[in-house]
Order: sequence, then C-alpha cells, then structure tokens
Amino acid sequence: MLTFHVWLYTFVYMDSTHYYHEKLASARNLRAKTQKEIAEMLGVDAKTIHRAETGITVSYQLLTRLCDLYSIPMTTIVKAHPETAPA
Repeated sequence: MLTFHVWLYTFVYMDSTHYYHEKLASARNLRAKTQKEIAEMLGVDAKTIHRAETGITVSYQLLTRLCDLYSIPMTTIVKAHPETAPA
C-alpha cells in the first residue's frame, strides 16, 4: 500500500526531476506576462506559479492548465525519463 501512495504522490505532484521548469518561465516571458497575471488567469496564487517555474513543485493539473494556456504540448515539458533524486 505504501508503494501506491508514493507513486500517486509522484504522479500528482512533480518537481524539477519530472519536468523542464525553465520552459514554463520562457513560455510566460514570450507572452510578456507576469507570474501574477498568469496566476490571476488560472485562479491560483502567484507563489504557485513561482514554485512551478523554479521546479520546486507543480501539480499535474496545474501543469496541464499552463501548457493549455501557453499552447505548448505536455510532451515538451514533461521529461521522458525522470531523474532520480540523489541519495
């Protein structure tokens, strides 16, 4: 049961080992928007956008919404082979 919970957490919340966070900031900057403006558009706190763009953490749902907003495919953001955390 513990393995399932760990897997579920990994799937629902991701960090920089799972996605290219730099691409989120680049996509936002190309649209000349601030983190606060994007946050307001999505109905989340600006800190949430900051955490996503710096690779701290992002939910799968938010990542999907950001990709939709920026018109970029998820396959360009999510890493095909997530890195493992250092031991």
